Amino acid sequence: MMFEIKNGIATKVKQKEFKSELELHDFIDNNLEALFEVRFIKKEHRTDKHGRIETLGLDYNNRPVVVEYKKTMEKGQLVQAHRYIDWIEKNKAEFELLVRDKLNIKVNIDFLNTRIICFAQEYNMDDKYLAPKLGAELWKYTYYENNTLTLVKEGEESVQSTKNLKLKNNY
Repeated sequence: MMFEIKNGIATKVKQKEFKSELELHDFIDNNLEALFEVRFIKKEHRTDKHGRIETLGLDYNNRPVVVEYKKTMEKGQLVQAHRYIDWIEKNKAEFELLVRDKLNIKVNIDFLNTRIICFAQEYNMDDKYLAPKLGAELWKYTYYENNTLTLVKEGEESVQSTKNLKLKNNY
């Protein structure tokens, strides 16, 4: 729960929803660096056999990052993200070209330590079980009507793993 305090009086702040999954995608893509220290490379990248990758990024350790979003809890989010990591591993030259075109830099990309970041309000038991085996990060979010977003890393529900962000744009 979140409370706003004015003049010593606490008022509960109600949760709200992103209007659509697209609105959620746009928000995360526009704030990847602030939220996860990941540079945005491309959204909606179409592959020949692996499907449509929602967001590709590169972290500051030059590791490829796949970001998978869900507005609600759905099965298979991690399996889908892992399929996209497989695409990166099989298409290194194409990924390097995307990085060079978007960031205007040439770096040594660490293809051995790719990252999966999943972003949803809740996760099913299968994804929670599979995440540590894939080294995936499951981030749960809560969006409030005062335009505050709370992020909590699954499995680390503590104050240290929580990020409270005051949103400037009214999403």
